Amino acid sequence: QVGALLTGDGADDADVSCEGALDAEVDAEQTCSITSAEGDSTGLRITVTKVNDDDVDYDTELFLTADEVASGTEAGLVDQGYEVSSVTCDDELVGEVGNSVVCTVTDSEGEYDIESTVSAIDGLRFSLEFADVA
Repeated sequence: QVGALLTGDGADDADVSCEGALDAEVDAEQTCSITSAEGDSTGLRITVTKVNDDDVDYDTELFLTADEVASGTEAGLVDQGYEVSSVTCDDELVGEVGNSVVCTVTDSEGEYDIESTVSAIDGLRFSLEFADVA
């Protein structure tokens, strides 16, 4: 049923895996992992907001795990010509334009912090922008 919630480019070919059944109770939460045909992963959090007999209302929230943010940040920096050894991020990144998380980048000169910010979302794909943290 979660697959029916997906829209946008690649939604029809996405593989969805959830933790189990979602209880029909207000504030019940379910986390699912969505993998596109290209291998990109996105998380989907579903939270029940209202229950009226057989009718259940819910909110959904796309997110990237900390590891997915690190991978996307590293790939983006390498695409921009930076030589990066590794990237680590401590927090997930909720899929809303303008949301950001600070990651630590390691290169040949040492470590520095960079802010990865959601600049756009197209279906299940997040676009990220990067800025040094002063």
